Amino acid sequence: MPKLGCRAWVLIGCLTACLAHGFGSATRTFSYDDIEAIVENPVVRGDLPWSSVFDRDYWQHRGAVGHYRPTATASLRADYALWGPDARGFRWTNLGLHAGVVALLVALSWRSAPGRIPLGALLVAAHPALADSVAWISGRTSLVSALPLVAATWFLVQQRGSLTLAMGVAFSATLLGVGGKEDAVLLLPLVVLAARDRALPVGLAAAAGLALLLLARFQVYGQVLPEAAGAPYADLSVLERLAFGGRALGEAARTLFWPFSIAPSYRGAPCFQPGTPPGGAWALVALAVLAAPGALLLHRRDTFHLVLGTAALALFPMTQLVPLGEPFAPRYLYLPLVVLAPLVALRPTRLRLLASTVLVLGCCVLSSVTGRAYATRAAHAKAVLAVVPNDPLAWTSLGVAHAEADDPQAAREAFERALAADAQHARAWSNLAALELEAGEFERGIATLERSLELFPGNGIAWTNLGAAHLRAGDPAGALEAYERALAALPGLSAAWRGRGAALEALERPDEALESLARALALDPGDELAARRRNRIQARLSADQVPPFR
Repeated sequence: MPKLGCRAWVLIGCLTACLAHGFGSATRTFSYDDIEAIVENPVVRGDLPWSSVFDRDYWQHRGAVGHYRPTATASLRADYALWGPDARGFRWTNLGLHAGVVALLVALSWRSAPGRIPLGALLVAAHPALADSVAWISGRTSLVSALPLVAATWFLVQQRGSLTLAMGVAFSATLLGVGGKEDAVLLLPLVVLAARDRALPVGLAAAAGLALLLLARFQVYGQVLPEAAGAPYADLSVLERLAFGGRALGEAARTLFWPFSIAPSYRGAPCFQPGTPPGGAWALVALAVLAAPGALLLHRRDTFHLVLGTAALALFPMTQLVPLGEPFAPRYLYLPLVVLAPLVALRPTRLRLLASTVLVLGCCVLSSVTGRAYATRAAHAKAVLAVVPNDPLAWTSLGVAHAEADDPQAAREAFERALAADAQHARAWSNLAALELEAGEFERGIATLERSLELFPGNGIAWTNLGAAHLRAGDPAGALEAYERALAALPGLSAAWRGRGAALEALERPDEALESLARALALDPGDELAARRRNRIQARLSADQVPPFR
């Protein structure tokens, strides 16, 4: 087969495969938690200076959760500056980032296996499991973490440039990659491996980049190491967590080899419920994956086994040894598949070319279907419910989508379905209360919010809603107490600071009210309600200080 023909086929296949992820999700609206991550984020909107990208949590405006991802935040801010609140531009950026990763993987494959079909790179381009990272805007953290580290690997494999340049590339790629997502630290061995005889100085440069990033993280959180927020298995024993980790690895394998029923979220899946019997066999699976890197390194020390060991290391987050906020999500597969991709290459015979074409086209079709789950918030929730019909989180998300579409009756029904699935689901109670308050049912709404807070006292947003309800009911003292509880849980929640200012104003404590409103505006300079309230209080104070006319 002519070499040019094979390469042309590969490039066309990569482009088609990458675009497949966008076929089902190219809409103007945002899905899942994109609204919270983008539209409601003052850093992304540009209301705060660019420097705030580096000194805030990824979710600071909603309450810090331990995600320090300045690269991801910066990419969203740049998109917002270009496209505004139009989701299509953000999705095209995701496709561009993904295409960049795939192009580099193809180049690495052709470098290590010239003239072969880079099937691994093509599968990364097209596989429907990766729609979680490509079609979902907020899921781009995997893309922005993989791109610089794969680029650095490709550059170092070329062995071009001086040692100083190689060290600079490793340093910068570490900052950008790990600054996109914490899991990317597991790809650093691949960068060091690519440096070969310059591995030691390049490794030291990568370590310096990681140290600088950890120092920046310390400035934000007061601690170096990340903590998992809302980890469902944090209270279980290590063996029990490993058992659930084994199930996650099993679900990862099923998703890869039988991608016909991919749930965007697995939190409600029965096999991941903490009450499910763990099973010792699943713990052994997780332990085997943990032992794989060492076993491969001891077996042989050639490049192939070193890369396999790095890929096994990239599966580490799924073992649940360090409990995560999500038991399993398809996006966790992005980094391991990126590492493995250059190893999967075939000699270009007609039969293999035909088989590869059929496989990649099949993945493209499935990807276009899977990508539809990320077209809107409602589409995402329905995709989860198609796999897990009684998932309370998905019913709650669907209710929020209906509320955003001004359909309170449908929203109420969805929240009630969530509570029928799990009467202890605090988020459904909180959202149901918001509907009741909006309908003027103050007493009922306050009672529902109190029910929600009995189940989850750390819900700062629910405390904020309760404060607003007390204010509307003419109880500023109760409102102030609720806002104080909200800020104890989420110190960075600007809406709680604004509400606290309103409560203090109603209690005739204007100086304290101004301080609280100043905090709200520091967190979100685009908060027009806080600005108007501040200006009104300042005007009233100025009028009180003007001496009477004589």
